[in-house]
Amino acid sequence: MTTQREVAARVVAELKRHGHIAAFAGGCVRDEIMGREPKDFDIATSALPDEVEAIFARCITVGKAFGVVKVRSEGHEVEVATLRDDGQYSDGRRPDSVRFVTSLREDAARRDFTVNAMFMDPTTGEIFDFFGGRADIAAGAIRAVGNPHDRIKEDRLRMLRALRFASRYDFTIDPELLRAIAEDARELSAVTDQLVVENGELKGKRVVSFERIRDELKGILTSAHPLTGLDLLMATGLMQEILPEVVAMAGPDGEQSPRWHPEGNVWVHTRLVVQHLVGGSFELMLGGLLHDVGKPRTFQRHADGSVSNHKHAEIGAEMAGDICRRLRMSNDQTHRVVELVRLHMQMHGVCELRRSKLVALLERPDISDLVALQHADATGTGRADRESGSRKQFLKSKLQELAAAGQKALPLVTGDMLIAMGFKPGPAFKGMLDRALNAQREGEFTTRQDGERWIRQRFAAPAR
Repeated sequence: MTTQREVAARVVAELKRHGHIAAFAGGCVRDEIMGREPKDFDIATSALPDEVEAIFARCITVGKAFGVVKVRSEGHEVEVATLRDDGQYSDGRRPDSVRFVTSLREDAARRDFTVNAMFMDPTTGEIFDFFGGRADIAAGAIRAVGNPHDRIKEDRLRMLRALRFASRYDFTIDPELLRAIAEDARELSAVTDQLVVENGELKGKRVVSFERIRDELKGILTSAHPLTGLDLLMATGLMQEILPEVVAMAGPDGEQSPRWHPEGNVWVHTRLVVQHLVGGSFELMLGGLLHDVGKPRTFQRHADGSVSNHKHAEIGAEMAGDICRRLRMSNDQTHRVVELVRLHMQMHGVCELRRSKLVALLERPDISDLVALQHADATGTGRADRESGSRKQFLKSKLQELAAAGQKALPLVTGDMLIAMGFKPGPAFKGMLDRALNAQREGEFTTRQDGERWIRQRFAAPAR
């Protein structure tokens, strides 16, 4: 089967055959230099959009005004962009205008970071590196192309992109770029003069939308090194702009009881939890980041000097819901994160649950995430006995028992069964079904026939 790289290489060759400059560009060049498999292969060319369309039979003009055309071939789509120099960025996101150029160097000068500003001829393997991208890859550094303040002013999201790349590759950020990010961090929350209605209020439209912020945060949390990005978010002040609730974890109200958390404050503990969850889904990683978000808000110091956070899971769940909605996450994603935060404390007491409640918990679709978070929460402390607090093995064994018994299935007593037995749907119907399901989970019956018998023994037979 033809790969996207092969298709992209043929597109480059065809553009060159027609007398145009053409080369692989940006991230695919960076990844190949690093020995990684690129996600996509993008092409930069001196050919104008109309010329690209004239050369290739199947094209999609998704961004023709900015010189971008997608070429379709052999089941693949390859993005072909005309070399350009960007004009002013008055909205802090997109250039007001573009000027098409015929120089790879001019195009490279408009890009964000040196590691993303390289080109490669796929036929010869020649690399075109005008700003030291290869040296920065070797040094493990993210550095801006030119003046970092200028690059940030053009697109403020680049501040988060820098952190995402640092997390993805475990790179450091060039001191000059890092200083610029810290100085410009508040610009991430800037608004335009354009007004929008939000929750019934007239507000200025954000230059950088929370949808774009969410995607960069997702990239950080689901990277191989999320703590790199999270620490940089805190150090630069960007965390205050997107998740001020998390910043509070490191403040005075983030203090914890040394008996249970000798490792330090809520932020120190949260970092350990996140580290234990590396490789999880975005929802699990965000749930881990926010699992104790309610602690600063529920912080209490008592007369004897002890500390408590009564109902921090419940309060935290409400806060997590607000955060997810702020980040424009879907209802399903929001529910998953909220439930992780809401239930994380209950998960520590699973060994004492009645069988019916334990089975109900084990039948949850998010049980794997709940088990992972409980384990991370228990072991992400400085206590010597932290491993003993994990319920991972207990829960895994119970899940295996449930699967072996065939009990993790649909309820044996259903509404249709009750109707067939002569019961009429009404206010008591749901209560009968709930009681029957609890009994099934307790092991009081394991077949539909026994379930019907259980019903007849406990509820008056309907009049015929």
